[in-house]
Amino acid sequence: RSTFRAKACLNLLLKLKHSYPGSLVPLIKVYKAKVTTMLLYGAEIWGLYSTTVLEQTQSQHLRCILGVDSRTSAAAVRAELGIHTIQALSKIRAYNYWCKVNEVENDRLPK
Repeated sequence: RSTFRAKACLNLLLKLKHSYPGSLVPLIKVYKAKVTTMLLYGAEIWGLYSTTVLEQTQSQHLRCILGVDSRTSAAAVRAELGIHTIQALSKIRAYNYWCKVNEVENDRLPK
């Protein structure tokens, strides 16, 4: 479901790309604010599971931002834009959540 909503944001990214030709900064800001947050919704819980579909969605969006071919390496595209994988981001969120739960007193509900 989150990939469907994230793909809907692709139109917004395309409009911004035409509004700000040559500048990637607004596109990256919108991507991080809208798309990444949608893709990572609930990552604290599912963060340790497979993220293949989300990674594909991320790669599609980032290639669109850069305007490169679909055969361009996803790692190269992420490196060019300075963006981490969805898998890495979700594991970081899951780890941070786990640390917060462990700090909670034993009589609290999350434990």
